[in-house]
Amino acid sequence: LLTLGLFLVVINGFIVYLSQLIVPGFDISSFLMAVLFSLLLSFFILVGERIFGLRNQS
Repeated sequence: LLTLGLFLVVINGFIVYLSQLIVPGFDISSFLMAVLFSLLLSFFILVGERIFGLRNQS
């Protein structure tokens, strides 16, 4: 479902936002920036999987 995919982006943004509490020097100004960062991170992971052919073979 499309809505599940969109909600997963929000969950990932929340995890990125919470990670600033654990990692010193990692500062996110707002929740929206955390969601945008998670989208950017997902994009780079997708590109890396396409380039290097890394895929879960299980």
